[in-house]
Amino acid sequence: MVKPFENKHRLDPGRLNHKISFYRMVSIPDGYGGVTPDQETLVCETKASKQRISAGHSGDMVVEAGATVFNQDSYFVIRHRKGFYPMKNDKVIVDGVDGYTIQGIVPLDDPLTMIRLLCVRSQ
Repeated sequence: MVKPFENKHRLDPGRLNHKISFYRMVSIPDGYGGVTPDQETLVCETKASKQRISAGHSGDMVVEAGATVFNQDSYFVIRHRKGFYPMKNDKVIVDGVDGYTIQGIVPLDDPLTMIRLLCVRSQ
């Protein structure tokens, strides 16, 4: 028996055990009628699961992004949040230590519940 909104990818929300923070370049009003130059601003914090890119699994998105196993590039899966959708080239900090840049975004379900992000390690 199939449920109408079955989680086809079997991603258990309980396995989202990494804290992930999204930073985006944003112009902020300066209070005098102008704007400040682009600044990196925290736009969302949530939980994510981490999946390493495997050597045998290199899809078109991985190849185009230049992601490799050797650079510790990874996939992160997050839950979709109302009012926030990640953008390519957003900076990502995982567990307060590791820095990445988003190179690819793949929505996983219909209706949208989970999003997979291809993240390349920042140099």
